Amino acid sequence: PAGDVARYSVAPDAELLKADVFVGGATLADIIAAIEWAVEEEADVVSMSLGVSVSDTDSTIILSVEDAIQNANNAGTVVIGSAGNAGAGSSGGPVGSPGTEFSSASVGATDSAGDVPPFSSGAVISPDTAVVLKDGSGASASYPDQYPHAYVKPDITAPGVRILSAGPLGAVQQEGPRYSTASGTSMAAPHVAGAIALLQSSTTAHREPHVLMNALAETAKKPDGTSATNRDIRYGMWVIDVLAARNALNSTTPIDGTVTGDGKTLTGAAITTDSGVISTTNSGRYAIEPTTDATTVAVTANEYGYVPETTSVTTGGSKTV
Repeated sequence: PAGDVARYSVAPDAELLKADVFVGGATLADIIAAIEWAVEEEADVVSMSLGVSVSDTDSTIILSVEDAIQNANNAGTVVIGSAGNAGAGSSGGPVGSPGTEFSSASVGATDSAGDVPPFSSGAVISPDTAVVLKDGSGASASYPDQYPHAYVKPDITAPGVRILSAGPLGAVQQEGPRYSTASGTSMAAPHVAGAIALLQSSTTAHREPHVLMNALAETAKKPDGTSATNRDIRYGMWVIDVLAARNALNSTTPIDGTVTGDGKTLTGAAITTDSGVISTTNSGRYAIEPTTDATTVAVTANEYGYVPETTSVTTGGSKTV
């Protein structure tokens, strides 16, 4: 690196691919094409420091973006979206797509003390708090059946205040080449991308996106060092701890099962564990892989219109809830 400004990389030997969707003005088609290109290039992780919003008060879901993220996840690529900078302190603020999408890894910002700055967006996403669009045409669409009736974004938080970066982003620290400091969830998202790269490179087997994100969520820490048990609109599952996440990957166990109600299988039921894993059902089925060496895991199924139910599932096993 050139110059005298101290710089520290999250994932020192990672190979970077760049897709500039802002050339000529960013379009949704360009954003989706960039995700698809990254998948074709076999990228382990896509980091998007951007957000599409159509409301000052409600979060924005875009079905075509969710489809692209699901396809990327199925191909083994984690898709990260910054939560946005529309926060209003403790009450949070609307999240933009792709950070709103249930299949994305949504990232909020923290400062050097581990606190969430007022600007960092976060919200409970539901049919009552989200605008749903079909695609870039702006056509309205129904809330996705496979989404939980309500879920929290961001998923996790990472450093995003006064972050040193290349280019003229904020307060200039050095010229020739230029380095500057800037704040925003756009600065937090690359930290999580680097964390994913570190986790993926530290294991001999390729880990699936949901396993990597489970590891980060389940080991996230509050500023006082304690573990979180519930997601909130400021921190998600709190601040990432990459070393703890790496250690957690030593013990992962698949669990699957079926969620039923009134004699029928349920789609879109939220599946959670007390350690921070979150998933949803498709045609009644769920499959999760917590990072645990425990013999049983408490799994809660929560579907709108039904009473939530928690059951103990033997790791490596299957159970109907």
